[in-house]
Amino acid sequence: MDFNKIAELIKLRRTIHDYEAKPSSWEEIKNCLELGLWSMNHKHTHPWRFFRTGPKVREELAHLMVELKSVKKARPSDAIVHSMKEKILNPSEVLLLAQPSDVEPHQLLEDYATISGAVHLIALGLCALGLGSKWSTGGWTTHPKTYELLGIDPSKLILRGALIMGWAKHPPPMPSRPLLEEVLFETH
Repeated sequence: MDFNKIAELIKLRRTIHDYEAKPSSWEEIKNCLELGLWSMNHKHTHPWRFFRTGPKVREELAHLMVELKSVKKARPSDAIVHSMKEKILNPSEVLLLAQPSDVEPHQLLEDYATISGAVHLIALGLCALGLGSKWSTGGWTTHPKTYELLGIDPSKLILRGALIMGWAKHPPPMPSRPLLEEVLFETH
């Protein structure tokens, strides 16, 4: 195992906002999802629940996204509506992630941390394959309509967000990060 290659992959990964409208290999994406099952998981609760969206559901989610945006502000222009819909319709895959809700509050937090770790591992796998990803927790990802579209009982599962995956139109530049010395505190 090579530390430098792992470090390079971690630093190379970017959040992708705009995707090409072309498919990716579902088998390769499933391999990346499997990496997520290796995230740290206190008490081995295995809280991951992945919901793959098909074309019909994605179209409904795109409409929901526009509808929610229209409630906050005046109806967006046709160009903005088109751009918003592309964010859901263009990527190769859109998965929604959920976790069981019928657990103690502390376990709920532990399980959310597990899902967060899984998302990062999946994103690293996708990056290694040349695919981009975005973790979204926008209002559409946890809206009651989304539960309905996915057939999820909200008393049993909590939606946490969407993992959007596919071919980047134009990868963004490397963002700045703080120096370790700015965020590391040591005690004596």
